[in-house]
Amino acid sequence: MAAPAAEAVAKAPESKFSDRFAGSQAWFQTSLTTGTLNPGENLDYNPTVQSFLSISPRFTINSDWQVRGRIGVNYEWTDADLTTTKHVAQLTDTTLQLFYNGIPRFFGVKAQVAPMVVLPTSNASNTRTMRLSPGLMTQFSSGWEVPGNGSVMAIGQASYQHPIYGYTTPGIDEDFPYLRQCGGVTGTDASCQNQLSGLANARDILAWTLVVVGSWGDFSPGLAFQMSHQFPYTFTDVGNDRISDSVADPNGVRVSTSFSVWLDYTPLPWYTLELGYSFSRQLLDGNAQWGNVIYDRYQGGQVYLGMNFGLDTLYKTLTGQADDEGGVVRN
Repeated sequence: MAAPAAEAVAKAPESKFSDRFAGSQAWFQTSLTTGTLNPGENLDYNPTVQSFLSISPRFTINSDWQVRGRIGVNYEWTDADLTTTKHVAQLTDTTLQLFYNGIPRFFGVKAQVAPMVVLPTSNASNTRTMRLSPGLMTQFSSGWEVPGNGSVMAIGQASYQHPIYGYTTPGIDEDFPYLRQCGGVTGTDASCQNQLSGLANARDILAWTLVVVGSWGDFSPGLAFQMSHQFPYTFTDVGNDRISDSVADPNGVRVSTSFSVWLDYTPLPWYTLELGYSFSRQLLDGNAQWGNVIYDRYQGGQVYLGMNFGLDTLYKTLTGQADDEGGVVRN
């Protein structure tokens, strides 16, 4: 007698609630600038050592939708010129994304789209009077096998943001702890300048990123490159005050780049050790020429040692659930 269909088909393993948090990670790194390692790199020795901690939770709603978040905190151990006070812990902005995963693959490429919002939890964004920054991002990823029992994955991202501010120029870094006298008058006459900077805020931000990661056993080399294009607000003449052409130019774009290269070692499914180098800069140098996007002695690259903890994988390990997959989740 043939077995009933319900008994003949093997049941798929039930999905546990903890599986909904797959891809959640915590990251910790300590970095130091190349100028710290090489005091002769610049005329002014400015040693800089920092630590950074971030939490990137994920929650899968269903097969098509996933919520992702990220927030971090940076702490400077040295007395460098990054801040005006010593040993300041600084929050990053908080990023929330809603990923749609229901787009069919085409030619082996996985496409995703995500509306997003950035919340101004950092001091820098509060100084710029940012209320929030809604946006949209797309992501494309594909992987293939390579000789040596390895694999390579390429990830491309593009995003657009339109920040919303209270003002089109920054405010003050923090409230003054005393009542200032401005031009001999106590109060807020025209000689009191509360603005931290007269530089216009970014009206629109376009960014794109390319990440290439290889995997051979427990080792995983990779590199990433990002370019950001900021389109600032423009100013107009007020009365007899004339705005320079360079400031009023609506075609003016601020372009910045970021380059990273690293080597990962994953001895445990939930733990990855990473040694890397990163470098960020404004693309135009002081001579209005395109600068080197990998290294510049006057811009300050960073060497870092980082640790990644797969939170969902760690939970499965502690609760006795086998999980051989590990490494940093980058897509």
